[in-house]
Amino acid sequence: MNQDRVWDAERMASMSEDEIAQRAELLTHKVENALHGNHPVAVGAALGQATAKWIAGHSPEVQEERLDSLIELVRTLYPEISAEIWPKGKPS
Repeated sequence: MNQDRVWDAERMASMSEDEIAQRAELLTHKVENALHGNHPVAVGAALGQATAKWIAGHSPEVQEERLDSLIELVRTLYPEISAEIWPKGKPS
């Protein structure tokens, strides 16, 4: 396995919350650019596969917790992001 891709406890602890937030923004921008213009079903499938790989990469003891926390995050972010995309409300 490529050691640059391994995030052990020491490596994770070495990043500040600001650094993590900056990295998340950069990754979000990259993913948005990669998915833009693709068929919505293909986008959903790609996100589902990437998410499944991310969860599978965790130890079995925490996989359900990671899935639950991701679903909760999406539920939390969805209304805010939807309002940003549709400031006048979604079209009928």
